[in-house]
Amino acid sequence: MKRILSFAILFVVVACNAAFGSSFAYVSNYYSNDVSVIDTSSNSVVATIPVGVYPMGVVVNPAGTRAYVTNVNSSSVSVINTLNHYVSTIALPSPPYGVTINPSGTRVYVYSATTNDVYVIDTATKTIRSTISVETGGYGIAVNPAGTRVYAANHGAHTVSIIDTNNNSVMSVPVVQYPYGVAITPDGSKVYVGSATSGYISVIDTATNNVSTVQISADSTVGNIAINPRGTRIYATIGSGAVAVIDAATNSVLTTIAIPSSPIGIDVDPSGASVYVANFGSTTVTVIDAVTNTVYSTIGVGSNPYALGKFIGPQMCK
Repeated sequence: MKRILSFAILFVVVACNAAFGSSFAYVSNYYSNDVSVIDTSSNSVVATIPVGVYPMGVVVNPAGTRAYVTNVNSSSVSVINTLNHYVSTIALPSPPYGVTINPSGTRVYVYSATTNDVYVIDTATKTIRSTISVETGGYGIAVNPAGTRVYAANHGAHTVSIIDTNNNSVMSVPVVQYPYGVAITPDGSKVYVGSATSGYISVIDTATNNVSTVQISADSTVGNIAINPRGTRIYATIGSGAVAVIDAATNSVLTTIAIPSSPIGIDVDPSGASVYVANFGSTTVTVIDAVTNTVYSTIGVGSNPYALGKFIGPQMCK
Protein backbone atom coordinates (compact mmCIF):
# COMPACT_ATOMS: atom_id res chain seq x y z
CA MET A 1 0.00 0.00 0.00
CA LYS A 2 2.83 2.37 0.92
CA ARG A 3 4.50 1.62 -2.42
CA ILE A 4 1.29 2.48 -4.31
CA LEU A 5 0.87 5.70 -2.34
CA SER A 6 4.49 6.72 -2.99
CA PHE A 7 4.06 6.06 -6.70
CA ALA A 8 0.85 8.12 -6.73
CA ILE A 9 2.57 11.04 -5.03
CA LEU A 10 5.51 10.82 -7.45
CA PHE A 11 3.10 10.76 -10.41
CA VAL A 12 1.29 13.86 -9.14
CA VAL A 13 4.58 15.74 -8.65
CA VAL A 14 5.88 14.81 -12.11
CA ALA A 15 2.54 15.63 -13.74
CA CYS A 16 2.43 18.96 -11.90
CA ASN A 17 5.91 19.89 -13.07
CA ALA A 18 5.14 18.88 -16.65
CA ALA A 19 1.76 20.57 -16.91
CA PHE A 20 1.92 23.52 -14.54
CA GLY A 21 5.60 23.98 -13.85
CA SER A 22 7.21 27.39 -13.83
CA SER A 23 10.80 28.41 -13.30
CA PHE A 24 11.93 31.58 -11.59
CA ALA A 25 14.94 33.77 -12.28
CA TYR A 26 16.61 35.57 -9.37
CA VAL A 27 18.40 38.64 -10.72
CA SER A 28 20.73 40.53 -8.40
CA ASN A 29 20.54 44.31 -8.84
CA TYR A 30 23.94 45.67 -7.93
CA TYR A 31 23.10 49.27 -7.07
CA SER A 32 19.55 48.92 -5.77
CA ASN A 33 20.65 46.19 -3.31
CA ASP A 34 17.84 43.81 -4.11
CA VAL A 35 16.86 40.78 -6.16
CA SER A 36 14.16 40.80 -8.84
CA VAL A 37 12.21 37.52 -9.04
CA ILE A 38 11.04 36.81 -12.59
CA ASP A 39 8.39 34.23 -13.41
CA THR A 40 9.73 32.84 -16.69
CA SER A 41 6.31 31.61 -17.80
CA SER A 42 5.03 35.20 -17.99
CA ASN A 43 8.33 37.12 -18.06
CA SER A 44 7.07 39.36 -15.31
CA VAL A 45 8.63 40.43 -12.02
CA VAL A 46 6.61 38.84 -9.21
CA ALA A 47 8.68 40.06 -6.26
CA THR A 48 11.56 42.33 -5.29
CA ILE A 49 13.59 41.12 -2.32
CA PRO A 50 16.02 43.37 -0.38
CA VAL A 51 19.41 41.74 0.25
CA GLY A 52 22.87 43.07 1.19
CA VAL A 53 24.98 45.84 -0.32
CA TYR A 54 26.12 45.37 -3.93
CA PRO A 55 24.68 41.92 -4.66
CA MET A 56 26.58 40.19 -7.46
CA GLY A 57 26.62 36.40 -7.63
CA VAL A 58 23.50 34.23 -7.59
CA VAL A 59 22.89 30.50 -7.56
CA VAL A 60 19.64 28.57 -7.05
CA ASN A 61 19.83 25.19 -5.37
CA PRO A 62 18.82 22.05 -7.34
CA ALA A 63 15.49 21.80 -5.52
CA GLY A 64 14.61 25.40 -6.31
CA THR A 65 13.90 26.13 -2.65
CA ARG A 66 16.82 28.46 -1.91
CA ALA A 67 18.69 31.19 -3.78
CA TYR A 68 22.13 32.23 -2.55
CA VAL A 69 23.26 35.80 -3.29
CA THR A 70 26.75 37.22 -2.69
CA ASN A 71 26.85 40.76 -1.28
CA VAL A 72 30.18 42.38 -2.11
CA ASN A 73 30.09 45.36 0.24
CA SER A 74 28.35 43.50 3.05
CA SER A 75 30.82 40.59 3.04
CA SER A 76 27.90 38.21 3.29
CA VAL A 77 25.65 35.74 1.50
CA SER A 78 21.90 36.30 1.54
CA VAL A 79 19.90 33.05 1.60
CA ILE A 80 16.46 33.51 0.06
CA ASN A 81 13.74 31.02 0.91
CA THR A 82 12.06 30.91 -2.50
CA LEU A 83 8.74 29.72 -1.05
CA ASN A 84 8.12 32.70 1.24
CA HIS A 85 10.98 35.08 0.28
CA TYR A 86 12.32 35.12 3.84
CA VAL A 87 16.00 36.16 3.84
CA SER A 88 18.69 34.96 6.23
CA THR A 89 22.33 36.06 6.17
CA ILE A 90 25.66 34.25 6.36
CA ALA A 91 28.57 36.50 7.37
CA LEU A 92 31.89 35.98 5.56
CA PRO A 93 35.46 37.08 6.39
CA SER A 94 35.83 39.02 3.11
CA PRO A 95 33.79 40.30 0.12
CA PRO A 96 32.31 37.46 -1.99
CA TYR A 97 31.90 37.48 -5.77
CA GLY A 98 31.07 34.25 -7.58
CA VAL A 99 28.95 31.47 -6.07
CA THR A 100 27.99 27.90 -7.00
CA ILE A 101 26.35 24.90 -5.35
CA ASN A 102 26.93 21.15 -5.54
CA PRO A 103 24.33 18.83 -7.13
CA SER A 104 23.07 17.54 -3.77
CA GLY A 105 22.53 21.08 -2.49
CA THR A 106 24.63 20.50 0.62
CA ARG A 107 27.62 22.74 -0.14
CA VAL A 108 27.82 26.29 -1.47
CA TYR A 109 31.17 27.50 -2.81
CA VAL A 110 31.83 31.25 -2.63
CA TYR A 111 34.82 32.95 -4.23
CA SER A 112 36.40 36.02 -2.65
CA ALA A 113 38.69 38.02 -4.93
CA THR A 114 39.92 40.05 -1.96
CA THR A 115 41.55 37.21 -0.03
CA ASN A 116 41.81 34.73 -2.92
CA ASP A 117 39.86 32.15 -0.96
CA VAL A 118 36.95 29.85 -1.71
CA TYR A 119 34.61 29.50 1.26
CA VAL A 120 32.75 26.20 1.54
CA ILE A 121 29.40 26.72 3.24
CA ASP A 122 27.37 23.92 4.81
CA THR A 123 23.80 24.66 3.68
CA ALA A 124 22.22 22.83 6.63
CA THR A 125 24.02 24.86 9.31
CA LYS A 126 24.73 27.99 7.21
CA THR A 127 28.29 28.02 8.47
CA ILE A 128 31.69 28.00 6.77
CA ARG A 129 32.87 24.41 6.71
CA SER A 130 36.32 25.12 5.24
CA THR A 131 38.40 27.75 3.46
CA ILE A 132 40.42 26.88 0.35
CA SER A 133 43.25 29.12 -0.85
CA VAL A 134 43.46 29.56 -4.60
CA GLU A 135 45.15 32.15 -6.83
CA THR A 136 44.74 35.87 -7.47
CA GLY A 137 41.47 37.65 -8.09
CA GLY A 138 38.36 35.49 -8.42
CA TYR A 139 35.00 35.97 -10.10
CA GLY A 140 33.28 33.03 -11.82
CA ILE A 141 33.03 29.63 -10.15
CA ALA A 142 31.19 26.42 -11.06
CA VAL A 143 30.91 22.85 -9.81
CA ASN A 144 30.76 19.84 -12.13
CA PRO A 145 27.62 17.66 -12.42
CA ALA A 146 29.24 14.90 -10.36
CA GLY A 147 30.03 17.32 -7.55
CA THR A 148 33.66 16.17 -7.51
CA ARG A 149 35.39 19.24 -8.96
CA VAL A 150 35.00 23.00 -8.55
CA TYR A 151 36.43 25.33 -11.20
CA ALA A 152 37.33 28.87 -10.08
CA ALA A 153 38.43 31.61 -12.48
CA ASN A 154 41.53 33.39 -11.16
CA HIS A 155 41.13 36.76 -12.83
CA GLY A 156 44.51 38.15 -11.80
CA ALA A 157 46.55 34.97 -12.24
CA HIS A 158 45.19 34.05 -15.72
CA THR A 159 44.44 30.53 -14.51
CA VAL A 160 41.56 28.33 -13.43
CA SER A 161 41.89 26.53 -10.10
CA ILE A 162 40.48 23.01 -10.03
CA ILE A 163 39.41 21.96 -6.54
CA ASP A 164 38.98 18.30 -5.65
CA THR A 165 35.91 18.35 -3.38
CA ASN A 166 36.91 15.10 -1.67
CA ASN A 167 40.00 16.57 -0.04
CA ASN A 168 39.97 20.27 -1.07
CA SER A 169 43.29 19.91 -2.89
CA VAL A 170 43.94 22.44 -5.66
CA MET A 171 45.65 22.39 -9.04
CA SER A 172 45.62 25.15 -11.66
CA VAL A 173 45.63 25.33 -15.45
CA PRO A 174 46.60 28.42 -17.48
CA VAL A 175 43.88 29.97 -19.63
CA VAL A 176 43.42 33.09 -21.75
CA GLN A 177 44.15 36.22 -19.73
CA TYR A 178 41.74 37.65 -17.17
CA PRO A 179 39.29 34.75 -16.91
CA TYR A 180 35.85 35.74 -15.71
CA GLY A 181 32.69 33.64 -16.15
CA VAL A 182 32.70 29.83 -15.89
CA ALA A 183 30.20 27.21 -17.13
CA ILE A 184 30.36 23.42 -17.37
CA THR A 185 28.60 21.20 -19.91
CA PRO A 186 25.82 18.93 -18.58
CA ASP A 187 27.95 15.84 -19.12
CA GLY A 188 30.89 17.45 -17.28
CA SER A 189 33.30 16.93 -20.17
CA LYS A 190 34.15 20.58 -20.87
CA VAL A 191 34.54 23.83 -18.94
CA TYR A 192 34.04 27.13 -20.77
CA VAL A 193 35.80 30.21 -19.36
CA GLY A 194 35.31 33.75 -20.65
CA SER A 195 38.18 36.24 -20.91
CA ALA A 196 37.48 39.76 -19.66
CA THR A 197 39.88 41.44 -22.08
CA SER A 198 40.71 39.34 -25.11
CA GLY A 199 37.43 38.35 -26.77
CA TYR A 200 38.29 34.65 -26.36
CA ILE A 201 36.81 31.70 -24.50
CA SER A 202 39.06 29.03 -23.04
CA VAL A 203 37.74 25.46 -23.27
CA ILE A 204 39.09 22.98 -20.71
CA ASP A 205 38.83 19.27 -21.50
CA THR A 206 38.10 17.86 -18.03
CA ALA A 207 39.56 14.43 -18.84
CA THR A 208 43.00 15.80 -19.73
CA ASN A 209 42.89 19.44 -18.50
CA ASN A 210 44.09 20.46 -21.96
CA VAL A 211 42.94 23.93 -23.00
CA SER A 212 41.79 25.13 -26.41
CA THR A 213 40.41 28.55 -27.36
CA VAL A 214 37.48 30.00 -29.29
CA GLN A 215 37.55 33.59 -30.54
CA ILE A 216 34.21 35.26 -29.87
CA SER A 217 34.96 38.92 -30.49
CA ALA A 218 37.90 40.72 -32.06
CA ASP A 219 38.44 43.36 -29.42
CA SER A 220 35.93 43.08 -26.59
CA THR A 221 35.36 41.37 -23.28
CA VAL A 222 33.67 38.02 -22.81
CA GLY A 223 31.82 38.13 -19.51
CA ASN A 224 29.62 35.28 -18.41
CA ILE A 225 28.72 32.00 -20.04
CA ALA A 226 25.65 29.75 -20.01
CA ILE A 227 25.00 26.34 -21.57
CA ASN A 228 21.63 24.92 -22.61
CA PRO A 229 20.32 21.76 -20.87
CA ARG A 230 21.23 19.50 -23.82
CA GLY A 231 24.78 20.85 -23.96
CA THR A 232 24.46 21.78 -27.63
CA ARG A 233 24.68 25.57 -27.39
CA ILE A 234 26.99 27.87 -25.48
CA TYR A 235 25.94 31.48 -24.84
CA ALA A 236 28.45 34.19 -23.92
CA THR A 237 27.92 37.86 -23.10
CA ILE A 238 30.12 40.35 -24.97
CA GLY A 239 30.81 43.61 -23.19
CA SER A 240 30.44 45.76 -26.28
CA GLY A 241 26.77 44.78 -26.45
CA ALA A 242 25.97 41.31 -27.73
CA VAL A 243 25.48 37.63 -26.93
CA ALA A 244 27.45 35.07 -28.92
CA VAL A 245 25.81 31.73 -29.74
CA ILE A 246 28.31 28.89 -30.07
CA ASP A 247 27.87 25.39 -31.46
CA ALA A 248 29.22 23.09 -28.75
CA ALA A 249 30.04 20.32 -31.22
CA THR A 250 32.41 22.47 -33.28
CA ASN A 251 33.12 25.38 -30.89
CA SER A 252 32.30 27.76 -33.72
CA VAL A 253 30.26 30.95 -33.40
CA LEU A 254 26.88 30.54 -35.08
CA THR A 255 25.64 34.09 -34.63
CA THR A 256 25.75 37.14 -32.39
CA ILE A 257 22.67 38.87 -31.02
CA ALA A 258 22.78 42.60 -30.29
CA ILE A 259 22.03 43.40 -26.66
CA PRO A 260 22.06 46.97 -25.31
CA SER A 261 23.63 48.33 -22.16
CA SER A 262 26.55 46.11 -21.16
CA PRO A 263 25.17 42.57 -20.83
CA ILE A 264 26.82 40.58 -18.03
CA GLY A 265 24.78 37.83 -16.37
CA ILE A 266 23.33 35.09 -18.58
CA ASP A 267 21.42 31.85 -17.99
CA VAL A 268 19.16 29.44 -19.90
CA ASP A 269 15.75 28.38 -18.61
CA PRO A 270 15.26 24.67 -17.75
CA SER A 271 13.41 23.97 -21.02
CA GLY A 272 16.26 25.41 -23.09
CA ALA A 273 13.78 27.59 -24.97
CA SER A 274 14.82 30.99 -23.64
CA VAL A 275 18.03 32.75 -22.66
CA TYR A 276 17.95 35.49 -20.01
CA VAL A 277 20.52 38.30 -20.04
CA ALA A 278 21.10 40.80 -17.23
CA ASN A 279 22.08 44.19 -18.65
CA PHE A 280 24.37 45.90 -16.15
CA GLY A 281 24.26 49.23 -17.97
CA SER A 282 20.50 49.54 -17.56
CA THR A 283 17.55 48.36 -15.48
CA THR A 284 16.53 45.51 -17.77
CA VAL A 285 16.77 41.81 -18.47
CA THR A 286 16.65 40.76 -22.13
CA VAL A 287 14.99 37.47 -23.13
CA ILE A 288 16.21 35.64 -26.25
CA ASP A 289 14.31 32.96 -28.16
CA ALA A 290 16.81 30.09 -28.35
CA VAL A 291 15.26 28.69 -31.52
CA THR A 292 15.27 31.86 -33.62
CA ASN A 293 18.12 33.65 -31.77
CA THR A 294 16.06 36.81 -31.58
CA VAL A 295 15.10 39.06 -28.68
CA TYR A 296 11.42 38.70 -27.83
CA SER A 297 11.04 40.34 -24.42
CA THR A 298 12.58 43.02 -22.22
CA ILE A 299 11.84 42.97 -18.49
CA GLY A 300 12.30 45.94 -16.17
CA VAL A 301 14.20 45.10 -12.98
CA GLY A 302 16.30 47.02 -10.43
CA SER A 303 19.38 49.15 -10.88
CA ASN A 304 22.34 47.64 -12.73
CA PRO A 305 21.45 43.93 -12.76
CA TYR A 306 24.51 41.69 -12.46
CA ALA A 307 23.45 38.05 -11.92
CA LEU A 308 26.85 36.34 -11.99
CA GLY A 309 26.04 32.62 -11.95
CA LYS A 310 23.19 30.16 -12.53
CA PHE A 311 20.34 32.40 -11.44
CA ILE A 312 17.38 30.45 -12.86
CA GLY A 313 15.90 27.67 -10.76
CA PRO A 314 14.24 24.41 -11.84
CA GLN A 315 10.59 24.14 -12.83
CA MET A 316 8.32 24.14 -9.80
CA CYS A 317 4.57 23.71 -9.31
CA LYS A 318 2.63 26.93 -8.93
